[in-house]
Amino acid sequence: MRGFASLCQYTTSTHSLLQERPTFGAVEPVTLIPAAIIILVASMAKSTTGFGFALLGTPFLLLMWEPRLVVPILYHWSSSWTG
Repeated sequence: MRGFASLCQYTTSTHSLLQERPTFGAVEPVTLIPAAIIILVASMAKSTTGFGFALLGTPFLLLMWEPRLVVPILYHWSSSWTG
């Protein structure tokens, strides 16, 4: 019975680990689709007018995430288009 008790303890601890939803750093998986739509609209504005990516992307992404996460994302995406 001692082996069975240790197996049950291992199963419950592993089960609780499997129930946790994975997050991508500080980002909830639920917010990835709206963020992709925001980035798509901001990139369409930049490709149409030549500016406006950060102007459109920053306020809407700040509604979902913290500034320490939003600023590097927008900097990376906006600097990847400039030569």
